Amino acid sequence: MPERKRYRQVCLRLTDDEYVLFEKKCSDSGLSKTDFFVSVLKNSTVKVYRIEEALRPMMKELRYIGSNINQLAYFSNVGQEQPVRDNIESIRMSHNRLMNELAEFLKAPRCAADVR
Repeated sequence: MPERKRYRQVCLRLTDDEYVLFEKKCSDSGLSKTDFFVSVLKNSTVKVYRIEEALRPMMKELRYIGSNINQLAYFSNVGQEQPVRDNIESIRMSHNRLMNELAEFLKAPRCAADVR
């Protein structure tokens, strides 16, 4: 009996729907489950999104905006409305720019790495 090349096993859990899909794709491909899985493994690319890294600068800026809003709330509460009037437009513009950046990121997230 020839020695098997594949001696490692992988156990995975699937829902009923996922299992039916797996069975159908294996059957449609004409490959055994092992050969189908190996084919998918070798011929696919997985994109890894490190969202926390991509969003870190935006979160930092959002904290600055929140801090500025808190300062303006303080000035407003102590009766100094002029600093509020002077700064509210720049905060609004910063917020709008940040929300646009976030919307653009969500449309096409930057990928930290492609895993082949």
